[in-house]
Amino acid sequence: MILLLLGSGCTLVNMYHGYPASEMSLWDKIKVGDSDSQVTQLIGVPCIIEDN
Repeated sequence: MILLLLGSGCTLVNMYHGYPASEMSLWDKIKVGDSDSQVTQLIGVPCIIEDN
């Protein structure tokens, strides 16, 4: 099973209930009490995409 996943080119590691590991490093930097502007500078402005 592992060889099949490695052979198919699937290299993204999912952890923390489906969030990619690269995004979790950003969330680890956010602390309780951080201002909205500090969080926005760290992770960026949220963008909502709707399929119509």
